[in-house]
Amino acid sequence: MRAVTGGTPRESLIYLNHPVRFDVANANEILGRHGLRCPRLPEYAGPLVEFFRAHEHDPALRPA
Repeated sequence: MRAVTGGTPRESLIYLNHPVRFDVANANEILGRHGLRCPRLPEYAGPLVEFFRAHEHDPALRPA
């Protein structure tokens, strides 16, 4: 299993299924003053995955 998850310990994977809700009310209030808002997951998940796939082997984006 660790090979499939890039070496992530099994115990850490439990947290991937933990239900989470983010309250973006304050951010939306501040951004709204400038005609902006926090994007919803369906609006940015695809581009985010595309970016990581395109830069998967870019050493400049690897953690130190």
